[in-house]
Amino acid sequence: MDKKWLNFIITNFITLLRVVGIFALIPVYKKYGGFTTFLLSSLCFLTDFIDGFLARNLNASTFFGSLFDALSDKAFLVINLLLLMSISPYAIILIIFELTIALIQSIKYNIGMNIKSNIFGKIKMWVAGLIISLWYLLTDYKVIHHFNLNNLNNKTFLIIFLPLFIIEVITIISYIIEYFSDKNKLDKKVIAKRKKEEEKRKAEEEEKQREAERQQQQQQSQQTQAPSTNTNSNVSNSPATSNSSAQTQQPSSSTPVTRDYLFSQGYDMS
Repeated sequence: MDKKWLNFIITNFITLLRVVGIFALIPVYKKYGGFTTFLLSSLCFLTDFIDGFLARNLNASTFFGSLFDALSDKAFLVINLLLLMSISPYAIILIIFELTIALIQSIKYNIGMNIKSNIFGKIKMWVAGLIISLWYLLTDYKVIHHFNLNNLNNKTFLIIFLPLFIIEVITIISYIIEYFSDKNKLDKKVIAKRKKEEEKRKAEEEEKQREAERQQQQQQSQQTQAPSTNTNSNVSNSPATSNSSAQTQQPSSSTPVTRDYLFSQGYDMS
Protein backbone atom coordinates (compact mmCIF):
# COMPACT_ATOMS: atom_id res chain seq x y z
CA MET A 1 0.00 0.00 0.00
CA ASP A 2 1.19 3.49 -0.81
CA LYS A 3 2.64 5.29 2.23
CA LYS A 4 0.59 8.39 1.49
CA TRP A 5 -2.64 6.38 1.56
CA LEU A 6 -1.55 4.65 4.78
CA ASN A 7 -0.98 8.01 6.48
CA PHE A 8 -4.35 9.21 5.18
CA ILE A 9 -6.10 6.15 6.64
CA ILE A 10 -4.37 6.48 10.02
CA THR A 11 -5.24 10.15 10.53
CA ASN A 12 -8.85 9.79 9.43
CA PHE A 13 -9.30 6.59 11.46
CA ILE A 14 -8.43 8.59 14.59
CA THR A 15 -11.01 11.19 13.55
CA LEU A 16 -13.55 8.38 13.07
CA LEU A 17 -12.82 7.11 16.61
CA ARG A 18 -13.53 10.60 17.91
CA VAL A 19 -16.88 10.66 16.10
CA VAL A 20 -17.84 7.30 17.64
CA GLY A 21 -16.83 8.55 21.09
CA ILE A 22 -18.81 11.77 20.57
CA PHE A 23 -22.05 9.92 19.83
CA ALA A 24 -21.43 7.70 22.86
CA LEU A 25 -21.30 10.69 25.25
CA ILE A 26 -25.04 10.86 25.96
CA PRO A 27 -25.58 7.15 26.82
CA VAL A 28 -22.33 7.09 28.83
CA TYR A 29 -23.44 10.12 30.87
CA LYS A 30 -26.88 8.64 31.52
CA LYS A 31 -25.46 5.29 32.62
CA TYR A 32 -22.11 6.02 34.25
CA GLY A 33 -22.34 9.64 35.37
CA GLY A 34 -20.18 12.72 35.06
CA PHE A 35 -16.73 11.28 35.85
CA THR A 36 -16.81 8.63 33.08
CA THR A 37 -18.23 11.21 30.67
CA PHE A 38 -15.40 13.55 31.69
CA LEU A 39 -12.85 10.88 30.73
CA LEU A 40 -14.54 10.13 27.39
CA SER A 41 -14.97 13.81 26.54
CA SER A 42 -11.31 14.48 27.39
CA LEU A 43 -10.25 11.56 25.19
CA CYS A 44 -12.33 12.87 22.26
CA PHE A 45 -10.83 16.30 22.79
CA LEU A 46 -7.26 14.89 22.76
CA THR A 47 -7.87 12.91 19.54
CA ASP A 48 -8.64 16.21 17.84
CA PHE A 49 -5.12 17.34 18.66
CA ILE A 50 -3.58 13.96 17.75
CA ASP A 51 -5.09 13.61 14.25
CA GLY A 52 -4.19 17.22 13.41
CA PHE A 53 -0.62 16.67 14.61
CA LEU A 54 -0.28 13.46 12.55
CA ALA A 55 -1.82 15.04 9.45
CA ARG A 56 0.74 17.85 9.52
CA ASN A 57 3.78 15.72 10.33
CA LEU A 58 2.90 12.81 8.02
CA ASN A 59 2.01 15.19 5.19
CA ALA A 60 -1.46 13.64 5.06
CA SER A 61 -3.54 16.82 5.01
CA THR A 62 -6.37 16.60 2.48
CA PHE A 63 -9.59 18.48 1.80
CA PHE A 64 -11.61 15.44 2.89
CA GLY A 65 -9.61 15.16 6.11
CA SER A 66 -10.05 18.85 6.88
CA LEU A 67 -13.80 18.68 6.21
CA PHE A 68 -14.18 15.46 8.23
CA ASP A 69 -12.25 16.99 11.13
CA ALA A 70 -14.33 20.19 11.04
CA LEU A 71 -17.60 18.23 11.02
CA SER A 72 -16.46 16.06 13.93
CA ASP A 73 -15.51 19.18 15.91
CA LYS A 74 -18.96 20.61 15.27
CA ALA A 75 -20.59 17.33 16.33
CA PHE A 76 -18.44 17.30 19.48
CA LEU A 77 -19.67 20.73 20.53
CA VAL A 78 -23.33 20.30 19.57
CA ILE A 79 -23.76 16.90 21.25
CA ASN A 80 -21.98 18.08 24.38
CA LEU A 81 -24.12 21.19 24.50
CA LEU A 82 -27.30 19.15 24.01
CA LEU A 83 -26.20 17.04 26.93
CA LEU A 84 -25.49 20.15 28.98
CA MET A 85 -29.03 21.40 28.31
CA SER A 86 -30.24 18.62 30.61
CA ILE A 87 -28.11 20.27 33.29
CA SER A 88 -28.69 23.97 32.50
CA PRO A 89 -31.05 25.59 29.98
CA TYR A 90 -28.47 28.31 29.31
CA ALA A 91 -26.60 25.83 27.13
CA ILE A 92 -29.10 26.68 24.37
CA ILE A 93 -27.27 30.00 23.92
CA LEU A 94 -24.05 28.16 23.07
CA ILE A 95 -25.95 25.91 20.65
CA ILE A 96 -27.31 28.99 18.86
CA PHE A 97 -23.77 30.38 18.62
CA GLU A 98 -22.49 27.11 17.13
CA LEU A 99 -25.32 26.91 14.62
CA THR A 100 -24.59 30.51 13.59
CA ILE A 101 -20.94 29.60 12.97
CA ALA A 102 -22.01 26.53 11.00
CA LEU A 103 -24.35 28.68 8.88
CA ILE A 104 -21.60 31.18 8.08
CA GLN A 105 -19.18 28.40 7.16
CA SER A 106 -21.74 26.66 4.94
CA ILE A 107 -22.41 29.92 3.06
CA LYS A 108 -18.67 30.37 2.54
CA TYR A 109 -18.36 26.77 1.32
CA ASN A 110 -21.21 27.12 -1.18
CA ILE A 111 -19.54 30.08 -2.91
CA GLY A 112 -16.07 28.50 -2.92
CA MET A 113 -14.48 30.31 0.01
CA ASN A 114 -11.99 28.90 2.49
CA ILE A 115 -13.76 27.22 5.44
CA LYS A 116 -10.66 26.38 7.44
CA SER A 117 -10.90 27.39 11.10
CA ASN A 118 -9.08 30.58 12.00
CA ILE A 119 -7.11 31.17 15.18
CA PHE A 120 -10.27 32.15 17.12
CA GLY A 121 -12.03 28.97 16.06
CA LYS A 122 -9.10 26.88 17.31
CA ILE A 123 -9.00 28.74 20.62
CA LYS A 124 -12.76 28.21 20.94
CA MET A 125 -12.32 24.45 20.58
CA TRP A 126 -9.67 24.35 23.30
CA VAL A 127 -11.75 26.49 25.67
CA ALA A 128 -14.88 24.42 24.97
CA GLY A 129 -13.08 21.11 25.49
CA LEU A 130 -11.59 22.16 28.81
CA ILE A 131 -14.71 23.82 30.24
CA ILE A 132 -17.13 21.08 29.13
CA SER A 133 -14.88 18.36 30.52
CA LEU A 134 -14.55 20.29 33.79
CA TRP A 135 -18.33 20.68 34.03
CA TYR A 136 -18.84 16.93 33.61
CA LEU A 137 -16.37 16.37 36.42
CA LEU A 138 -18.17 18.84 38.69
CA THR A 139 -21.54 17.17 38.04
CA ASP A 140 -20.34 13.71 39.11
CA TYR A 141 -22.03 12.73 42.36
CA LYS A 142 -18.78 11.46 43.90
CA VAL A 143 -17.02 14.75 43.20
CA ILE A 144 -20.04 16.71 44.46
CA HIS A 145 -20.09 14.70 47.67
CA HIS A 146 -16.30 14.91 48.17
CA PHE A 147 -16.03 18.68 47.58
CA ASN A 148 -19.50 19.51 48.91
CA LEU A 149 -20.62 21.09 45.63
CA ASN A 150 -24.33 20.92 46.26
CA ASN A 151 -24.85 24.54 45.21
CA LEU A 152 -24.22 24.01 41.45
CA ASN A 153 -26.97 25.94 39.69
CA ASN A 154 -27.56 28.04 36.57
CA LYS A 155 -25.59 30.93 38.02
CA THR A 156 -22.59 28.65 38.54
CA PHE A 157 -23.01 27.37 34.99
CA LEU A 158 -22.90 30.92 33.61
CA ILE A 159 -19.81 31.76 35.63
CA ILE A 160 -17.91 28.65 34.55
CA PHE A 161 -18.97 28.94 30.92
CA LEU A 162 -18.44 32.70 30.65
CA PRO A 163 -15.05 32.32 28.83
CA LEU A 164 -16.74 30.06 26.27
CA PHE A 165 -19.56 32.59 25.74
CA ILE A 166 -16.98 35.31 25.09
CA ILE A 167 -14.83 33.29 22.66
CA GLU A 168 -17.97 32.12 20.80
CA VAL A 169 -19.00 35.75 20.16
CA ILE A 170 -15.46 36.70 19.11
CA THR A 171 -15.33 33.71 16.73
CA ILE A 172 -18.65 34.64 15.11
CA ILE A 173 -17.49 38.22 14.58
CA SER A 174 -14.17 37.03 13.09
CA TYR A 175 -15.95 34.68 10.66
CA ILE A 176 -18.32 37.46 9.56
CA ILE A 177 -15.34 39.76 8.92
CA GLU A 178 -13.58 36.96 7.01
CA TYR A 179 -16.71 36.36 4.94
CA PHE A 180 -16.96 39.94 3.68
CA SER A 181 -13.19 40.19 3.18
CA ASP A 182 -13.04 36.94 1.20
CA LYS A 183 -16.18 37.88 -0.75
CA ASN A 184 -14.61 41.18 -1.75
CA LYS A 185 -11.46 39.39 -2.92
CA LEU A 186 -13.53 36.79 -4.75
CA ASP A 187 -15.60 39.49 -6.48
CA LYS A 188 -12.41 41.24 -7.63
CA LYS A 189 -11.06 37.95 -9.00
CA VAL A 190 -14.33 37.26 -10.82
CA ILE A 191 -14.38 40.78 -12.28
CA ALA A 192 -10.75 40.50 -13.38
CA LYS A 193 -11.41 37.08 -14.93
CA ARG A 194 -14.49 38.33 -16.80
CA LYS A 195 -12.57 41.39 -18.01
CA LYS A 196 -9.75 39.18 -19.27
CA GLU A 197 -12.24 36.91 -21.06
CA GLU A 198 -13.93 39.94 -22.63
CA GLU A 199 -10.60 41.30 -23.87
CA LYS A 200 -9.72 37.89 -25.30
CA ARG A 201 -13.11 37.68 -27.06
CA LYS A 202 -12.69 41.16 -28.56
CA ALA A 203 -9.16 40.30 -29.75
CA GLU A 204 -10.48 37.14 -31.43
CA GLU A 205 -13.29 39.07 -33.13
CA GLU A 206 -10.84 41.72 -34.38
CA GLU A 207 -8.54 39.02 -35.71
CA LYS A 208 -11.45 37.35 -37.51
CA GLN A 209 -12.47 40.71 -39.00
CA ARG A 210 -8.91 41.41 -40.22
CA GLU A 211 -8.72 37.93 -41.74
CA ALA A 212 -12.03 38.49 -43.55
CA GLU A 213 -10.77 41.82 -44.90
CA ARG A 214 -7.55 40.18 -46.15
CA GLN A 215 -9.51 37.48 -47.92
CA GLN A 216 -11.81 40.08 -49.50
CA GLN A 217 -8.82 42.09 -50.74
CA GLN A 218 -7.25 38.96 -52.24
CA GLN A 219 -10.48 38.12 -54.04
CA GLN A 220 -10.78 41.65 -55.43
CA SER A 221 -7.14 41.55 -56.56
CA GLN A 222 -7.67 38.25 -58.34
CA GLN A 223 -10.82 39.55 -60.03
CA THR A 224 -8.94 42.68 -61.21
CA GLN A 225 -6.03 40.69 -62.69
CA ALA A 226 -8.19 38.11 -64.48
CA PRO A 227 -9.81 40.45 -67.16
CA SER A 228 -6.47 42.07 -67.96
CA THR A 229 -4.89 38.68 -68.62
CA ASN A 230 -7.78 37.59 -70.81
CA THR A 231 -7.61 40.83 -72.86
CA ASN A 232 -3.89 40.41 -73.55
CA SER A 233 -4.43 36.80 -74.51
CA ASN A 234 -7.25 37.65 -76.89
CA VAL A 235 -5.28 40.44 -78.52
CA SER A 236 -2.17 38.34 -79.07
CA ASN A 237 -4.11 35.34 -80.40
CA SER A 238 -6.56 37.28 -82.61
CA PRO A 239 -6.67 35.97 -86.25
CA ALA A 240 -7.29 39.48 -87.55
CA THR A 241 -4.14 40.71 -85.85
CA SER A 242 -2.13 37.82 -87.26
CA ASN A 243 -3.47 38.33 -90.77
CA SER A 244 -2.90 42.08 -90.51
CA SER A 245 0.69 41.49 -89.45
CA ALA A 246 1.19 38.99 -92.23
CA GLN A 247 -0.30 41.35 -94.75
CA THR A 248 2.02 44.08 -93.52
CA GLN A 249 5.12 41.93 -93.84
CA GLN A 250 4.28 40.23 -97.16
CA PRO A 251 3.33 42.05 -100.34
CA SER A 252 0.01 41.33 -101.93
CA SER A 253 0.16 39.04 -104.96
CA SER A 254 -1.76 41.62 -106.96
CA THR A 255 0.83 44.31 -106.33
CA PRO A 256 3.73 44.35 -108.89
CA VAL A 257 7.16 43.95 -107.37
CA THR A 258 9.07 47.00 -108.54
CA ARG A 259 12.25 48.72 -107.40
CA ASP A 260 10.30 51.54 -105.79
CA TYR A 261 8.10 49.10 -103.98
CA LEU A 262 11.04 47.14 -102.55
CA PHE A 263 12.72 50.37 -101.51
CA SER A 264 9.52 51.44 -99.68
CA GLN A 265 9.55 48.14 -97.79
CA GLY A 266 13.06 48.78 -96.49
CA TYR A 267 15.16 46.64 -98.83
CA ASP A 268 18.63 47.93 -99.57
CA MET A 269 18.85 48.23 -103.38
CA SER A 270 22.42 49.55 -103.63
